[in-house]
Amino acid sequence: MEEDDIEMKSGEINKILSEPPHVIVRIGTAWISAIILFVFICSFFIYYPDVIKAEVLVTIDSLSAPRLPHRKQLVGKAMLSAFDIGKVRIGQTVTVKLRQYLDNKDGKITGRVQKITQNSNKHDESVVIISLPQEFTAILNHRINLSGDLSGTAKIIVKDKSIGERIISPFVSVLKKNKK
Repeated sequence: MEEDDIEMKSGEINKILSEPPHVIVRIGTAWISAIILFVFICSFFIYYPDVIKAEVLVTIDSLSAPRLPHRKQLVGKAMLSAFDIGKVRIGQTVTVKLRQYLDNKDGKITGRVQKITQNSNKHDESVVIISLPQEFTAILNHRINLSGDLSGTAKIIVKDKSIGERIISPFVSVLKKNKK
């Protein structure tokens, strides 16, 4: 019974028990550093685009439809503010999600910015004309009904930057300002 009540107060034993082994600390630090470096490097291969969202109205182009009745040209018209219109360029990729098909992925159409018109109306908005595929088949192999006007949301991809570029760009811009 007396052996159970013995307390060890030796300085050498306290030193051994209170300090973690240096090898374990070094290996742990190396692993954590390697993981952080790996995530940072991978961030340059994962792209996250800058997009502008706008309401869009998809119609059949009335100019090309009478000339070629067997080919329907879909055109989307989106209204953008003066702030957003400065970022949009002809040829940029646009993904249009139609409201009539919100339940599944069938209502997504990919097109390109065809024309940008500057409006001087009281709302200071401009119209972006989006060229869409002539015909498209949904994912489940059924055709989308193209009669009438279809409304939806357009996402215009203005920049396709990687996550790593997004992390570094503020630091680069500060360095450029400091050089001036």
